[in-house]
Amino acid sequence: MTTATFSCIRQSTALCCFPRLKIIHTSQKFMGQIYIPVLNWFLLAFTLVLVCSISNIYEIRNAYVIAELGVMMMTTILVTLVMVLIWQINIVIVLIFVIIFLGMELIFFSTVLSSIGDGSWIILVFAIVMFLIMYIWNYGSKLKYETEVRKKMSMELMRQLGCNLGTVRAPGIGLLYNELVKGVPGIFGHFLTSLPAVDSMIIFVCVKYVPVPVVPQGERFLFRRVCSKSYHIFRCITRYGYKDVGKENHQTFEQLLIESLEKFILREAQERKQALHEVNREDPSVSDPEQILEKELSFIRIAKESGVVYLLGHGDIRARKESWFIKKLIISYFYAFLRKNCRSGIANLSVPHQQLI
Repeated sequence: MTTATFSCIRQSTALCCFPRLKIIHTSQKFMGQIYIPVLNWFLLAFTLVLVCSISNIYEIRNAYVIAELGVMMMTTILVTLVMVLIWQINIVIVLIFVIIFLGMELIFFSTVLSSIGDGSWIILVFAIVMFLIMYIWNYGSKLKYETEVRKKMSMELMRQLGCNLGTVRAPGIGLLYNELVKGVPGIFGHFLTSLPAVDSMIIFVCVKYVPVPVVPQGERFLFRRVCSKSYHIFRCITRYGYKDVGKENHQTFEQLLIESLEKFILREAQERKQALHEVNREDPSVSDPEQILEKELSFIRIAKESGVVYLLGHGDIRARKESWFIKKLIISYFYAFLRKNCRSGIANLSVPHQQLI
């Protein structure tokens, strides 16, 4: 049961439904064997409170029955959703399934509600607290992402700044982590105005956990250009499955990311070469794609040799003054408390502090 709890929390965290926690992978050979220290201590404390607050074995039995019936009803509801959305079974068969199984479970559940004061309330309180934590975290994270989307930099402003971005561009690669999958994050403008120089190549890295067990290594990085070639700015979506073993160390991650970037540029050059094949026949003055490709790959190698810097921005989210009191309470206090006390993004990256900005 403890191992199952670790797995459920790990998958909930991957799907952005639970605050980040320190997760230790206990086996280098077998995938999915994890240990969550904070959760283990929480289970210990909750078990002690449960045992001390219950006076006899009948209250433990009532609490256990409530828990089992809750799991059975939730399983029936989830199976029903799968039958409708995935398997697309005839709605009549689905209704028969729901009436039979969920009906019996509701009858059993109604019979134990009379004993809710004899130990069962502890399980219900625990379930409500866990639901509120997951709901608040998911709701706050969604609002934070929507705010970042609204405040992203416009492409018109990027064109006005020019390929030098209105500042000095020093040799190197800058990895800017953010949640956006499209556009230029607003925090990048803060870096442009605060730092005396930025790296010659900028990659906006967005880490996403997809609802599949494992993402193959060849499909982990998705690249595209953010601006024209002269800007040397790319978007990289890094995908992980909820059963993927802990992320690579920063050296391996950098190597794999740069290799994937070079493959992306090679594919792009090949597609451009095919598109310009007919044009070159009619107009010999068109630039040679091979020279352009070699120049860009050489630029990447020089930037890589100069070093990689991780750009991490810290943002805060607060409810507006005119918002409802409940929303202020959820966002400004509960969600802020969870963000402050959960595991930080820097700890998840495992990057040396000398490479962090």
